[in-house]
Amino acid sequence: MDSGFKKKLERLSKKIRIESDLATGRGRFKYRSYPLIANQAIYVTTMRNHELVYQRNIGNLLGYSENEFTYDSLFSVIHPDDYPDVKRIVGSTLEVFATKGLPRTSAFFLTYRMRKKDGTYIHVQRTSGVCSLQANKTLRGHFSIIEDISYQYPSVGVRWLWYLPGEDVEELRKEISNSDFDELTSREMEVLLQLRQGKTSEDIARELEITVSTVNTHRQNIILKTGAKTTLEAVQLFERSSLGFR
Repeated sequence: MDSGFKKKLERLSKKIRIESDLATGRGRFKYRSYPLIANQAIYVTTMRNHELVYQRNIGNLLGYSENEFTYDSLFSVIHPDDYPDVKRIVGSTLEVFATKGLPRTSAFFLTYRMRKKDGTYIHVQRTSGVCSLQANKTLRGHFSIIEDISYQYPSVGVRWLWYLPGEDVEELRKEISNSDFDELTSREMEVLLQLRQGKTSEDIARELEITVSTVNTHRQNIILKTGAKTTLEAVQLFERSSLGFR
């Protein structure tokens, strides 16, 4: 994990307040007795000093010993193609909840690829939630259950979902920076979706009733905003994003 991102996580996590009675001990997630199945593992992270204070079945799932699987390795074992999206989603999510607070019954689902000790990758779903609170109801620790879902998601890409009872999740999506594609204008997104269908600039110009020159300008903007080298690469990046998945 890069130091700048680590400091950001530390700063934001200290600001998140949980509307909950967990501080009294009621409703606390009993992670030590949680029944794992063969393709699952669990770990608990403390927000006070950002360390892993508990882990179970990591060796069976990923091959790492307890000394090898640390707080920093949570991000260092993410596939390099998935890391930027995971970093962006986690960081911007904490930005939102550091301001508005977090319901104790919420759950965060995130899927990406993790590197096993033997160098191979598996696609995992990470389910995270509140584990314990400080006396002032700020987040003390959270649990994460990771599950191998390679059989279900053989393709690449990062997907995420917040389960927030009583909250408008679609509205939350607008607040959280999901990917570089959020920077595209509505017209640029229209062009990208047409390119996704294999259409040429001429086809798109006719479909959208604009000039070919305007289409090509949108194509250049798509390349610049997404960091792709070509519009074909931009389409491929979009396919791997959660927006493309949806």
